[in-house]
Amino acid sequence: MAAVQALDHFGPLAENAVPDLIWFFKDSANNNRPAFGFWSGQALGALARIAPRDLRVIALACEALQSQPSSTGLGQSPLRSFAVDSLVIIAQSNNSVISVLIAALEKSGIDFDDVLADSSRDPARFNLPLSGNPGLTLPDRRREPAMLSQDELVALQRRFQEQNEQITFSTQIIRALGQIGPKTPEVIPAIVAALKSRHNGIRLAAVAALGIMGAAGAETVPVLLEVFAETQKPNS
Repeated sequence: MAAVQALDHFGPLAENAVPDLIWFFKDSANNNRPAFGFWSGQALGALARIAPRDLRVIALACEALQSQPSSTGLGQSPLRSFAVDSLVIIAQSNNSVISVLIAALEKSGIDFDDVLADSSRDPARFNLPLSGNPGLTLPDRRREPAMLSQDELVALQRRFQEQNEQITFSTQIIRALGQIGPKTPEVIPAIVAALKSRHNGIRLAAVAALGIMGAAGAETVPVLLEVFAETQKPNS
């Protein structure tokens, strides 16, 4: 790993190492152990800095963006997270990858409200905190012993966790688009669309992304004022 980090610092000067780094990336990415996801992500980041215009590197980053969260229950896929960061680096030399990030954001745009609606239950009854996330809740079976079976509880908890991972992924992409935005204002519509999310974390990420853009995002001032007005309403 120390060698990969050193090559990363060399940037384009380490161009001869690209084939070896691609091999290391693929070898690590095919291993399901969490540590290997981190190692493959490190290799991908190094490739993005060394050869951002290399079509092989771009293809690997786009493929990694589609990787799924770990089945071990550890949550967000480290490789998917590294892919977002790598595509931000690549976008500085090849802005065609911006459409890939926007498409991934649109694909991941699901709110927790949808899970509750699908459960066909009253959201007000959901009052037990989920493990590891006190902001999410499940039904209190001590009060409603016949409301949900154990299998239904497990399935609902799994869906909440999946949604949480998707929202974490969405906010990372939004922040990435904000970093790209000052030089590529065409990302603004995707960020503005995120302002309309029902999930507070996604809205906050969109506001922060527009702030990062500075003057390039000035055209969104009216929309931001609308968002601010909404937050001043009772129960917002």
